[in-house]
Amino acid sequence: MNQQNSQFLFCIKCKGELNLEILNESSEINEGFLRCKKCKLKFPIISKIPLILENIHQFIENRPSLGGLLLKLSVTKSMKLFIKQILSKIKNNNNDFFQTEKRWTNIYLTNKNSLFYKTIKSHMTQIPPKSFVIEYGSSIGIISNTLGKKHEHVFGIDTSFSALLEAKKKSPKNCEYILSDILQ
Repeated sequence: MNQQNSQFLFCIKCKGELNLEILNESSEINEGFLRCKKCKLKFPIISKIPLILENIHQFIENRPSLGGLLLKLSVTKSMKLFIKQILSKIKNNNNDFFQTEKRWTNIYLTNKNSLFYKTIKSHMTQIPPKSFVIEYGSSIGIISNTLGKKHEHVFGIDTSFSALLEAKKKSPKNCEYILSDILQ
């Protein structure tokens, strides 16, 4: 996550301003927390992706293998402890939406050079440059990364951590990917 993009984020519970706590960074924030100044809700940043969820516990409970991946990807003691605390409260769940999200990520990766996306990209060249663009349901970032070549700030929002990891791999510096539910 680029530090300057944190100014555009707010608490999804109370719309409060967020404080940024950086735990690990290189050219971007690899790991940290965004904390709401008003309601004190805490949102982790893992592998450069902010997880802006009102109920991260429930989200991970529905994706138990994601919890394991987040723990594996965490590099600081603070983040590992945060994830372990969430995992310790999770009940056994036979459904794992993260496995489904990984399969869809692979499907999108296989089809990223399809005629469908080529057609969409050609139509996007007609959009005049904007200072701020949001793509809801950004998946692996095909559209957001293309928009990032022309627009000042591009935000891709999705609930698939697997897809967002792929999107972030080839994203321009002005593209930010956020795991969040657009209904929130």
